[in-house]
Amino acid sequence: MEPVVLDTSVVIAAFNSSDAHHRDAVEAITARRISKQPLRISTVSIAELHSIRGAGRKDRLASITR
Repeated sequence: MEPVVLDTSVVIAAFNSSDAHHRDAVEAITARRISKQPLRISTVSIAELHSIRGAGRKDRLASITR
């Protein structure tokens, strides 16, 4: 089974319960995990996610999810 590469926006939506796409992201990820389909994330996405960590995280997360 081919892996699914998660976009940064999907990961953000999955972790941000106030994101408009939260439910869809969680359902999509959960379905892939149940079916044992491998999930991947690119190094660029990891870097983007790290950039919103730490001080001011909520402000930066809000600006990305708008």
